[in-house]
Amino acid sequence: MKDSVLNEENVVDAVCGYFGRRGLIVTQKLRTTQRGTDIIAERQRDGRKILVEAKGDTSTRPGTSRHGKPFTASQIRTHTGVALLKAAELLQLNGRARTTVCIAVPDSDRQRRVFRGIDGCLRQLGVTLLLVDPASMKVSARPSI
Repeated sequence: MKDSVLNEENVVDAVCGYFGRRGLIVTQKLRTTQRGTDIIAERQRDGRKILVEAKGDTSTRPGTSRHGKPFTASQIRTHTGVALLKAAELLQLNGRARTTVCIAVPDSDRQRRVFRGIDGCLRQLGVTLLLVDPASMKVSARPSI
C-alpha cells in the first residue's frame, strides 16, 4: 500500500470510472456535501443496481485539521461503522435480488486492518468491498461485481 491518502471524492471518482469501464451506467454520484447513497449505478444487461457507500482516508474539506492527513485508527473505525450501517440500511430497503451493495475505501493498511476484522460479516450480508489503490487509482472488488 502507498503512503498517499485519498479523500472520499477521490474514491467516488475512481469507482465511477471503474464502473464506466465495465459498462455500468452511473445514475447518481454525490459529493461529500450531499446526503444519500454516494454512487448508484446500473448494469444494463440485467438491470442490476449497484449501490455504493464511499469513505476516504482523509478529510475532503480544506481548512479542517485532518485535510490531507490520514485519519486516525479511531476515526477509520467510526467511518467503517457508519459505512456498515449504511450498507445494512440499503440492503433492508432494496434486498439482494437485483441489487449489489458495496463499501468503497482506499486500499491502505489501515483500512485493510479494519475490514479484515469484519470480512465474515460482509460476506454474510453480501456486501462487496471496493478497494481503490492510491497510486494507480485502480479498483479491485471483493467479491467481484
